[in-house]
Amino acid sequence: MTEGNEKKIQDYCEYRLDEERVEETTVKLNRHILTKFAETLDKPFKKATHKDIRKFLNSYADRTKDLYIIVLRRFYRWLFKSDELPECIKGFKLQSKRSRAQQDNDITRKERIVTPEEYEKLQSVTKNPQFKAIFETLYLFGCRISELTSMKATGVDDDGEIVTIDLRDSKTKPRVTGINVRPKYLLDWYNTYQPYKGQKDKPLWVSKKGTLINKGVVNSELMRFSDKAEIGRNISPHDFRHTAITRALDKGMPTTHVEELYGFETGSAVISVYDHNDQKSAMQYLRRAQVKQRPPSYKELKKKADLIEILEQKVATLTEQVDKMTKHETDVQSKTLILKPEDHQELRLYLDTKSWFKEAIKEADKADQKK
Repeated sequence: MTEGNEKKIQDYCEYRLDEERVEETTVKLNRHILTKFAETLDKPFKKATHKDIRKFLNSYADRTKDLYIIVLRRFYRWLFKSDELPECIKGFKLQSKRSRAQQDNDITRKERIVTPEEYEKLQSVTKNPQFKAIFETLYLFGCRISELTSMKATGVDDDGEIVTIDLRDSKTKPRVTGINVRPKYLLDWYNTYQPYKGQKDKPLWVSKKGTLINKGVVNSELMRFSDKAEIGRNISPHDFRHTAITRALDKGMPTTHVEELYGFETGSAVISVYDHNDQKSAMQYLRRAQVKQRPPSYKELKKKADLIEILEQKVATLTEQVDKMTKHETDVQSKTLILKPEDHQELRLYLDTKSWFKEAIKEADKADQKK
């Protein structure tokens, strides 16, 4: 790249930031594209010909080519200080034929984000443990529907810090992706309900016949439960992907990690690449990421304390019943029958709440000491 071209790129990026007030991520993408173009050009930008630009664009797919044309048009208008396109960039037409519905969908894409409230409504009406796990996996991991349905029965791993899923069948690149939160329904399905546990060549998600579940079934069930939850629109699997990626970027995840975890091609026009992060560094980021929460309020602590008191009474009653069984029965099975599924849930809630309360008190004490 010539020094003159490097200076032009720098000036243009500063202009877009300072004068046009565009987002920094947009400027970084512009810089990435212009740098690529400059590296193929052995002359100043102003001396580039129509042939030079065509040669540069021809090495990319139509969708990527469209983005590059748009960036180059804006850049050359700025370079020549004119609203008219210079001859070198004239005549390049956008290649992707997109419907009006697709264009409108791009404009209103923010409406496609699945809110936490919508997700909770969806899960509240979904009783099937497999579909609860499927919806959770799409919502938290943001994988493509084709990647999800191709998962194997051994394709989930939990090391106590992050949970990963193995996506071997991907249209872009096979990968292992992960999250640093606990996917309850996925782990329940994986560890308890799935029919082919431990069988590496069997599917994780199955139809009623025990075969690989069809993408159409997932789509139709998602539409059915969206309607049942009265969300007001039909949620699609791609909405979950859009939501997960948006959430990751909003939390400050580097675009290189987003690219790695969500299966974008290296150098994709969707998320530009400026360093060499890989899967290992993306996983390290997940381990380092800690959400700093404010100390709980008095009302929150009081509410948890009241819940603990209620649960302690239930636990005491259950303990008394188990003691009576111990005195009169020797059969282990008859002892466990007294604990119904809802009793196990109460016990789990009690232990989880008590643990949360202890941590909350510690955080509150730390906040008081700082004051």
